Amino acid sequence: MPRNTIRLQKHWGEWVQTRADFLGFKSNSELALSVGCSRQVLTGWMQMERPPEQMRRGLNSRLAVTLRLDPAILFSRYADFDPKEAPVLEASKASPSIEEDAVRRKVVAVAELLHIDQLRELQQMGESLLKETMAARVA
Repeated sequence: MPRNTIRLQKHWGEWVQTRADFLGFKSNSELALSVGCSRQVLTGWMQMERPPEQMRRGLNSRLAVTLRLDPAILFSRYADFDPKEAPVLEASKASPSIEEDAVRRKVVAVAELLHIDQLRELQQMGESLLKETMAARVA
């Protein structure tokens, strides 16, 4: 078998970490926030030798978008690529939008600073504003 057809085994979690570092994520907490999972879940992924067969709540697509990768590369063909040289997924193909993701990250960061009572109050205010806005549009 020719030498260039041998597929090297790579640790998936280390590959993901290298990709995140390459994209400028300063910490696993920042990456987890961007993906929309807990730091503990992300840490579990980083310890995996191979990609998980199934991720919950669509986190597989969120991780792929966050790492700017086609899901096929991230979950099936990662060992064929250097994490720093893997083809970048075009922003137009990424979903949700980059702006939506940035807003979500900011909201989560603020929510983590608030006490549960403050979060409930904020939720109630948001629901009231939504009802008022909807009523104004109907009228």
